[in-house]
Amino acid sequence: MDYFRNNFVVNESLYNRFLDYAFKQGLKKNDNELAEISPKIKVMMKAYLAKQMWKDEGFYPVVNTIDNAFLEAYKIVQNPSSYLALIPGK
Repeated sequence: MDYFRNNFVVNESLYNRFLDYAFKQGLKKNDNELAEISPKIKVMMKAYLAKQMWKDEGFYPVVNTIDNAFLEAYKIVQNPSSYLALIPGK
């Protein structure tokens, strides 16, 4: 699982096949929007592939790399003074 998380990349071929499928299913093509969100789409594709193989244990380590709420919370709990400052009465 670690090897997959650290080394697997959704390549352009896989990504384009996914987009072709989505367009055939009725997704409207918007090149500007796709250019902006394609990195997130690729991470989500990787996360769902990991979920197929390792369930939630594979999914969340991948998807959390782009989850801003998770990343901010993780940063806070890694710094005890930041964490304690958020607790009322401390």
